[in-house]
Amino acid sequence: RPEPVLRKSIELIRAKMEDFTDDPDQAQAQYIYLWEQLKSVRQDLTVQRIRNDFTVEVYEMHARICLEYDDQHELKQCQAQLTQLYEEGLGTRAGQREFMAYSILYNLGKMAANNVNDLMMGLTDDDKQDAFIAHALKVREASAIGNYV
Repeated sequence: RPEPVLRKSIELIRAKMEDFTDDPDQAQAQYIYLWEQLKSVRQDLTVQRIRNDFTVEVYEMHARICLEYDDQHELKQCQAQLTQLYEEGLGTRAGQREFMAYSILYNLGKMAANNVNDLMMGLTDDDKQDAFIAHALKVREASAIGNYV
């Protein structure tokens, strides 16, 4: 599917999400639908070698949905692709910072202190002022001193 068709697909997925309920009995079916649709769009982007800000938008959307539905495996895949796309200069600085914060929190949860330290070494002073990153760093600090309250 060409990019304009993929953009339309993403619009339809977003519209469908608005109709979703908060019913826990429906959560699994809703996530499977989203996963299948977004995986299909991502595959088309990969096959057609489309690497632009729209690609970043799709991966960010899918990663946020993975967070909402607690799919850590798929989140890792999205994060890996986003890291590459950001390194290519794609996406927004705000998006990069949001997902950097998620990476810090993810690695904290996995008790991967070395990864957290590596991520922190790459942060600029401006990054540290970002709300997402500042929160992640506060969580890291609380975890480091054992303050779980």
